[in-house]
Amino acid sequence: MPHFNEPVQFGLCTVVLLYCVREFVAGTLH
Repeated sequence: MPHFNEPVQFGLCTVVLLYCVREFVAGTLH
């Protein structure tokens, strides 16, 4: 994988991870 794609992949994974965590927390609270 090209090195210039790493920040993009990392950012994308971070957004997806945060979204999943938020959905999980929302489901747990409700």
